[in-house]
Amino acid sequence: MIATLIATVALSIDMTPLERAIWKVESNCRTGEIWGDNHTSAGAFQIGKPYFTDSKIKGKWPDAVFDLDTSVLCFRAYMDRYAKPHRIPEGMTKAEAMARMQSAVMPTCQVLEAFTPKTHPRGAVN
Repeated sequence: MIATLIATVALSIDMTPLERAIWKVESNCRTGEIWGDNHTSAGAFQIGKPYFTDSKIKGKWPDAVFDLDTSVLCFRAYMDRYAKPHRIPEGMTKAEAMARMQSAVMPTCQVLEAFTPKTHPRGAVN
């Protein structure tokens, strides 16, 4: 289902499976002017102003995150800064840690469900 929705949106960058799962959970793979959390988060990835500012992506919040590519780049920049090995608990994959870092505005379990194979309770995520 995610692949079908993604096929209808023209992206200039490729998303990872985790990014596609976050997009699915946050906005049901919608794009454009999307508001959430009482207008404190915006865009396809539901990015708040402090998150956007911290990512150091150029542009002005919220307009910049209404663009899907910019939302993905913002997520990547934020995770490049914070998803460091010393911040990931032992036994947790980097993808799970990233989903949990993003979970201030979304349910981690939904992202992991959308992202992980159903063969193992925690899935084989990298």
